[in-house]
Amino acid sequence: MKTFKQLKEELEQIGHRLGSNPGGVYADSKTGEKHYVKHYKNPDQGKVEALTGKIMNHMGIKTLDPEIGNVDGNKHALVTKWNDKLEGMKPSDFHHLDTNQQNTIGKMYHAAILTKNWDIVGLEHDNISRHKDTGELHSVDAGGAFHFRAQGGPKEYGPDIAEKQSLRNNPGNASSQVFNHVFHQNPDAEKHGLEAVRNMDMDHVHSLFKN
Repeated sequence: MKTFKQLKEELEQIGHRLGSNPGGVYADSKTGEKHYVKHYKNPDQGKVEALTGKIMNHMGIKTLDPEIGNVDGNKHALVTKWNDKLEGMKPSDFHHLDTNQQNTIGKMYHAAILTKNWDIVGLEHDNISRHKDTGELHSVDAGGAFHFRAQGGPKEYGPDIAEKQSLRNNPGNASSQVFNHVFHQNPDAEKHGLEAVRNMDMDHVHSLFKN
């Protein structure tokens, strides 16, 4: 299978952008395989999203496997796999998760603390999707991690873990609604997420920052 960097000129745009950043749905002209491409104003934001995706994968969280590729002459484009089986979720859907899904929410919570991702759930609960067949939850947008806000503005990134409280202490915030409800239903889900942090291979994590 080709890597995103090898796709280059073989990608053709077939759909418009779905978010606030320029981009769209692209298809491989030879295989028909689809991808979603984002062109960030600041290419470093794309690199941060790709790094965050790899960290989340290492914690056992499903993502769209974001990579940096060369699309339409933009060698810093962020390319993710397109999955027709993923569906958006309504706020009420998070009230009816099974144990495996709740444990994934626990992992996402601690991943958001590690990467300072204030937008892990999404303003409209739109950054988490569910697989139609398996029910597995996927993180589908991590553009607001580390020192970037979701819209591209800067934020401080330091050694504190203030997100442990801030992700849960605003009742009107989507993240607070999801995490508080899930952890009230299943306190072990939060512990499960913390265990995923403890099991991280830090040598591997350090290598992700270097690549």
